[in-house]
Amino acid sequence: MSYGSIQKQTHAAQLTNDIGQHKHVYVALFSYAKDHDGLYPTDSESESPTAVVCFTQLIQAGVMETEECFWSKDNAEVLGSANVFPPYNNRSLTENENTTGYVMGLTTRSRTNLPILFDNSTKSGVFNTGVWQGRAIISKLNGSVECVAIDYGGGPPLNQDGSGKTGTTRERRGNQDVDIFTHLPDGTTVLPPQLAR
Repeated sequence: MSYGSIQKQTHAAQLTNDIGQHKHVYVALFSYAKDHDGLYPTDSESESPTAVVCFTQLIQAGVMETEECFWSKDNAEVLGSANVFPPYNNRSLTENENTTGYVMGLTTRSRTNLPILFDNSTKSGVFNTGVWQGRAIISKLNGSVECVAIDYGGGPPLNQDGSGKTGTTRERRGNQDVDIFTHLPDGTTVLPPQLAR
């Protein structure tokens, strides 16, 4: 086997692992909401809310056992958004242990096609093509986890220097092609992992 094929297999295994982690977090979010009148975790009292504060509520509520579900080695290495070593699992999630974004303000009564979790984001609604070869992992309220193509303007997903390009994630709704993260209900806030206090 060549180095390239081994690298592709490793990358595919990591992608499968990260999709599984999103599913674990979704189950924890749903369990949390069942015990909190249909509300998912929020940090709405803060002027600068973070995904980490919201995710920590899952750990404190006992619906999430491990911090590793919020961390992705590929995201940490490519984007530099977190430590490249796994979290300590000491029940105290920090910004440096999180590579997962979160849409705050949704409830179990929100439309089920809305996104709630996402990865490889550099800022609100903007994604980097360098992590998953032009795709982003997005979890929706209906429990689906998808690899969604990033709209970065075409051409190869990487720049000549090997860095990723940036773009948005879009989907077809009715007869319109819309940016998934700009068509959200009032009262929601998109919290990429880098949005720290």
